[in-house]
Amino acid sequence: MITKTNGPVTVHFDNQHSRYRLSGAGLLSLVTMVCRSLRYRRAVFSIVFVTHQAMRRYNLQAFSRRASTDVISFPWRAGQYDRGLAAYRGDVVICFDQVAANARRYTVPVAEECARCVVHGVLHLAGFTDTTAGEKREMVHRQEMLVKRFMAQGDLRRGLVRCL
Repeated sequence: MITKTNGPVTVHFDNQHSRYRLSGAGLLSLVTMVCRSLRYRRAVFSIVFVTHQAMRRYNLQAFSRRASTDVISFPWRAGQYDRGLAAYRGDVVICFDQVAANARRYTVPVAEECARCVVHGVLHLAGFTDTTAGEKREMVHRQEMLVKRFMAQGDLRRGLVRCL
């Protein structure tokens, strides 16, 4: 696990996928941008990148679903999102295999789809939900605004993900 800190934001990340390499600086920049938009004074996250097989295990254990998915969030304290005091927000698990498949499906760069999953996971940890049409519309709007802003930062987005 690698730890990166930018002022009040700390990201512990672990890449358990052997086909992709991540930029810690790019990941930290993305998460910091999301935290600023949420007005967090301090935040700590754990983000783990896994394979389809590992994601299927997480999905089965957490939701009794026997399929892989792109991103799952595990809030540290479900329902208690203190924007000013609490530091540890929770864990985000992202399936790189699904990120790559989504990128091909939607014809977007892998870095953009990876950023989308990171933002989506962090927004869930902040208490955003996407169970109703209205909630989903609000969450996707915020998510896409943040992804667009991040992708405009050329140097950071280019180095976010690299296929080996």
